[in-house]
Amino acid sequence: TNFDIQIAQTTIVFIQYLLISIRYRMEAYETIGGLFKDLKQDYIENKLNVRLLAVVALILDVLEKLVESIDIHDITTKIIDNIESFGLLSNNYHFKYQATT
Repeated sequence: TNFDIQIAQTTIVFIQYLLISIRYRMEAYETIGGLFKDLKQDYIENKLNVRLLAVVALILDVLEKLVESIDIHDITTKIIDNIESFGLLSNNYHFKYQATT
């Protein structure tokens, strides 16, 4: 009868959907852990940048106390404007000191 055919066809369609969804889940397996790993790396980089800027500000404060005629705003602007020419932001900069383990 037509009702039996309709039930059989609906069952086949649902089975196809289940198989396709299982295959998709197996092939496109993603976890939330990857998202948190990226966020952690961004957080670490941000904290490092904040710490580096704090060290630069501390060095400038010490220099200002040593030499009264230093303009901190002018020095900071020059450092920020020329930071790439110093080679500190490039990956090919090598430190002379190597920690031994």
